[in-house]
Amino acid sequence: MRHDLDDPSHCYSKRPVRDEASELVLDQAVHSLQLLRAPMYYGDAGLELHALASLRAEIDTRIPHVVADARDQNIPWTVIAGQLGLTARQARQLYQGDAPRPR
Repeated sequence: MRHDLDDPSHCYSKRPVRDEASELVLDQAVHSLQLLRAPMYYGDAGLELHALASLRAEIDTRIPHVVADARDQNIPWTVIAGQLGLTARQARQLYQGDAPRPR
């Protein structure tokens, strides 16, 4: 696990990172959602697939709102695009405009 993230002056990566930390968080989320939704089926691959697909759907719903927040904070499209694995032009085409704010 990367312990340099304990340094408060350390900035986040310009690109998504797949590492032990993100794997651990995803494993915990999948585990928790399976237990919340259908504890008697824990260990069933269908339930795990349901949990993963549900989490992906939640992420897909949240990204436009977070992109809008990032733009409100004057984060450049190039930075947003890097996090999404897109070009700045693609990011603008997908997310420019007013995304409804949740909550």
